[in-house]
Parts: sequence; structure tokens; C-alpha cells
Amino acid sequence: MNSIKFDSSKSLYAQIKDRIKEQILTGKFKIGDKIPSERELCLMFGVSRITVRQAINEAINEGLLFTVQGKGTFVANYGDYKIEQGLSRITPFKESIASAGLSAGTKLLNYQIQPVDFNIHKILNIDMGKMVFNLNLLGTANEEPVVFYQSFYDVKLGSKLYRKAQEKVEKGMVFSTLDLYQDTGLTPYCADQTFEALNADQSLAEVLQIQVGTALFLVTSIIYSQKNVPLEYKKAYYRGDKYKFHIKRTL
Repeated sequence: MNSIKFDSSKSLYAQIKDRIKEQILTGKFKIGDKIPSERELCLMFGVSRITVRQAINEAINEGLLFTVQGKGTFVANYGDYKIEQGLSRITPFKESIASAGLSAGTKLLNYQIQPVDFNIHKILNIDMGKMVFNLNLLGTANEEPVVFYQSFYDVKLGSKLYRKAQEKVEKGMVFSTLDLYQDTGLTPYCADQTFEALNADQSLAEVLQIQVGTALFLVTSIIYSQKNVPLEYKKAYYRGDKYKFHIKRTL
């Protein structure tokens, strides 16, 4: 690792952590390698030990490094990465994956037009006896499935968003359902969300390529327009071994 020119707009420890990440991703440091000691890193970057320690802690939190008491800090198996998702705002899928130093991808799985059940009738205000459009997407990180999205709309809107999803797939774009509303005349304004823990059943295990019983986060969202009209009912199944959520709260 060579010395770097620091960017005054970003914290020193974050820049050092990014440089460590870069060396791992480019293969200079391989899985199991011991990285330089805190003292050596201080000399390399010309910063304090506190700053270096913060950088290492950040890298550990991202799953890049691990420490062994009395032996030092080593490069972790990057397949054990954790994607950190903040809860204070809706973060675009591509941004969340990129922040972990991973390559994001979106797969359009399928769609179904099915009868409205009572739950969707209440949420989307679609009359019983009518049909609902179900759109299914898969989000990947380094081509590994990490989140499965099930979204429900009225048939007219769902059909329009499905066509937009097809266009984005053809262009090789990364997207989530919120990216599909552009040029529809509808603007998602807010989301009412709940968070639950559950274990993958057979169907979810197959989609996410995991074992039955693997821990998942289920984030259920109702997306509203600026006029408080429900546009979308979405269930997002996040792999518990790949995601962690955080929020800063006042006391």
C-alpha cells in the first residue's frame, strides 16, 4: 500500500478503509493474508493510530477483515460479506451493493396476473373479484442472489412497470421497482414499512439459492404517491447472512 492523497471532503479513516478494500478486491491482499500492523499503517499513511484503528474496525464491520487475538488482522473470506442497509431513508439497491464494494445485478424472474386476495384488497383498494399484477425481481451481489422482491400493483400499472423492467434488463441496467416509475406520471412519495424475521421455506430457498431454514429479513412496504394513493405492495426477502440494517435514533 502506497501513501495516498487524502480528500478533505471525506474522513481519513474512511479513505484508509477504502484503500484496504481496494487492495483486497484487486488481489494484492488475498483471503487469509495478514495485513500490516497498526503501527505500519500509521507510517504508511502518516496518520494517528486512532484513525487507523477506526479504518480497520470499519473494514471488519464490512466483512473485509477479521482479527485474531495476539496474532493480528487478516483478510476475511469476502464471500462472507455483509451489505449494510440504512433505515433513515430508502437507499437505491445499486447504491447499497456498491457501498459494500460489490457488483449489483437485477434479474426479472416472472410476473403473474392473479385474483385479488383480501389482504391486497385492503392495502391497494382493488375490488374483490378483480385481478392484481404480481412482478418478481431478484437482486444480486457479485452474481449471488441476496434479495427477492415480490411486488403487487393494479393490472394497468403493473403491466406498464413490467414493460419498463424488460427495457432495463435488455440494456443491462441495475434497478429495483422504485426505479420503474419514471415517466409513468406517478411519483413514489413515501413508504410504510414493517420488518420481520423468518426462515426460508422451500420456494424462497430455491429462488435465493440457500438452504431451507436460512434466516431472512422480510421487509414489507406499502408505497404511496404524493396524493397518499397506494401504488405498490412489496415484500422484500433479504438474506440474513448477507444483510444488516442500521438506524441512528435519538434518546
